[in-house]
Amino acid sequence: MRARSERSLRALWERYLVKIVIGVLVLLFFLAYFWHNIFYAIESGQAGVRWSRFFGGTVLNKVYREGTHAILPWDKMYIYSIRVQEIHGELVVLSKNGLALNIEWSGRFYPNENQLPYLHRFFGPNYAEDVARPEYISSLRTVLGNYTDEEIYSRDEEGLLDEVDKQTKKNISAGDLLGRGLITFDQILLKSLKLPEAVQQAIQEKINQKHALLAYEFRLQSEEQEKKRTITQAEGIQQFQELTGISMLKWRGIEATEKLAQSPNSKIIIIGTGPDGLPIILNTDK
Repeated sequence: MRARSERSLRALWERYLVKIVIGVLVLLFFLAYFWHNIFYAIESGQAGVRWSRFFGGTVLNKVYREGTHAILPWDKMYIYSIRVQEIHGELVVLSKNGLALNIEWSGRFYPNENQLPYLHRFFGPNYAEDVARPEYISSLRTVLGNYTDEEIYSRDEEGLLDEVDKQTKKNISAGDLLGRGLITFDQILLKSLKLPEAVQQAIQEKINQKHALLAYEFRLQSEEQEKKRTITQAEGIQQFQELTGISMLKWRGIEATEKLAQSPNSKIIIIGTGPDGLPIILNTDK
């Protein structure tokens, strides 16, 4: 009886052991098969948003940050880059006077990490094309459309970019969804701004003529000042001659004679005849 009982227990244990082994194998197979749906590695510069199949969809109250996270295999994890990103493109904008401007631009932006679940719910992973690009394009059209081609050509680039940046932030603050701060628009750059060749040459010629006119006006002002100086000098000479009774030409001759007489080299000074006679200096040095 005892031997029979031991055989029964052994057979029962073997049956349970087989079931345990089969269960472990099934579990291992399950883990291996759904490994990528259970464990998610979120690397540096990334953040994750969880979508729950049976508990309300997008989880809005939690952002999954760097590290390894485990979720239920029927849920999903969407991983976003939270670093500064860049988009760029080409655009044709009409100026205030209807001229087509060819623009090459680029914009930098990044998602707000704390608002990432809302960004995922309302816009999804393609938010750069669905939100960021249209905002930049709208701002460029609004700002550049307020100026004529000549004003754009003559304005500094930094001033234009400041206006575009302010317009972008204005658009964000006016929108209900964007006003939550889902995306931070960091910077926009104009890589190139081209006018039609003929128009560009015409504007450049006009600017050159304007500078030439300014230079001409400056010369006129300089000559006017020189005229006033000459008149003042002539009036001084006239007053000098009236007070002294000596002509300026004779006075200059006397001054020159004094300076030459004081020089160390030998010379002969011949005084001219008459009241206005001027000295003649003969150098005797050989």
